[in-house]
Amino acid sequence: VEVLSPSTEGDDRGRKWEQYRRLASLRDYLLVAQDEPRIERYTRQAEGLWLFSETSGLDEELRLESIGCTLALRDVYERVLQAPFHEPR
Repeated sequence: VEVLSPSTEGDDRGRKWEQYRRLASLRDYLLVAQDEPRIERYTRQAEGLWLFSETSGLDEELRLESIGCTLALRDVYERVLQAPFHEPR
């Protein structure tokens, strides 16, 4: 899991991602936005391919089958968003 910030986002999407995806045991790579309720997910598929998906919105949940866990974005962002957050309409 990497939390994206303006100073680290390029590294998280570039060099770190290149290194992480070489780890045979890695099943999911999550990039968590710090300024909005959004999690980008890369999931390892057969033959080493990676599937991209995105979950956004405080009412959404992200299921991680690889570890048998469900993350409610409302819980993930409970203390992260400093100002009251209002989703775009």
